Amino acid sequence: MSNVLWQLALIVLVQLAISTFEPACAAPHSTTNSSSAVDKSKDAVNAFGELANGISLCNAGKYKEAESSLQQYITNFPKDPQGQFWLGTVYLDIGNFVQAEEALRKGISLLPANTDIPELHVNLGNALLGQGKFDDALPEFNRAIAINPKEPRAHYNCARALLETRNPIYSSVALEELKTTEELGLHLPNAPFLKAKANIDLGRLDEAKDILTSFLATCPNDQAHAEDYQMAQGAVDSLDKEIARRKQEVPPTPAEKRHYVLKEGTQYVIVSVDKGKHLVTMACSDRQDPDGGAQDGHNDGIIEMLESDVGKQVEGRGEVWRK
Repeated sequence: MSNVLWQLALIVLVQLAISTFEPACAAPHSTTNSSSAVDKSKDAVNAFGELANGISLCNAGKYKEAESSLQQYITNFPKDPQGQFWLGTVYLDIGNFVQAEEALRKGISLLPANTDIPELHVNLGNALLGQGKFDDALPEFNRAIAINPKEPRAHYNCARALLETRNPIYSSVALEELKTTEELGLHLPNAPFLKAKANIDLGRLDEAKDILTSFLATCPNDQAHAEDYQMAQGAVDSLDKEIARRKQEVPPTPAEKRHYVLKEGTQYVIVSVDKGKHLVTMACSDRQDPDGGAQDGHNDGIIEMLESDVGKQVEGRGEVWRK
């Protein structure tokens, strides 16, 4: 791997270590029974006060006190998903991803039938992402997107998970998710680094350089932003050298195969075809080698369908991207 790939990989790893786990936009509604909800006894009022206090402390960054208040609320109202939701958020914010996963799964299990909350799946996906469980995190982000396609954090964290799989075939998908994130009005400081990483995976070094150069033009060169500024500047310098080096090389032979990524529900399917329009493999796991598998005959119809549908929403099959 060239120096620039190593450097950008390190940059992205550092950037991803910066917490992007924020309390979700909305918490589940209380599911305690109506008699408890309207009970004006001192104990009931105190219990609901513990929930409000826990949320306030969580938002203020006082996580130890928030955990105590929320645990007390869960003791009084064990069937209300709000307690588990906010407890999971506390654990997420302090980087305790295992306990965050446990609390958020409990919160989801307590939801009423036919009820689902996208923010719960976003935070559960982040808890799984924090543990390196990329394959498990992706379906959670996609479930959140299915519930509410306009939830920007679901798209953003889906892109993070796709890039963390270390499979460059998914980089086109990640760029689409990042584009959707910005179209929905969410602009996070990590995004330029993620877009640069995706473009490097796709071999688009000039695009990666342009992204980071634009970042440098808007990032204040002061003490508060010094680390980000220095990393971006170092990456641009490395990209310049790598671009110059590649111009001196013999152009590479065109790829023998073309890869497609189909989004099927909450999962992804990689379809690889060769120059003879043979369907080489269809891999459902991002850990699988898309160049592996046996030939499966001539498939002009499938290839033409894929070529015509690239970048479009296709009924019954989801979105199609091409690397």
